Amino acid sequence: MNASSSSVPSRAETAAASWELRSAQPEDADACAALAVGAWRRIHDAYIAILGPDVHDRAFSGWEEAKARDVHQVVQAQPERALVVASGDAVI
Repeated sequence: MNASSSSVPSRAETAAASWELRSAQPEDADACAALAVGAWRRIHDAYIAILGPDVHDRAFSGWEEAKARDVHQVVQAQPERALVVASGDAVI
């Protein structure tokens, strides 16, 4: 699993695509982890602006890997705890 890579389509690609809300499946774990890291990245950008990069790095070292790992583990082990939006085989 690589938190920085994702098969998530761009907004332009999904704008005209059909989609569905469905229960997560264990095979959705990588995409869910990547989406979670992307969502939290903006929050951490705000923390960096407030705290400065040095304090943020000390306080939140490794947050991306930890977030990806935690979300991946939950979706794989307990997929019933998550819903995903999918377009075809891609979690968007």
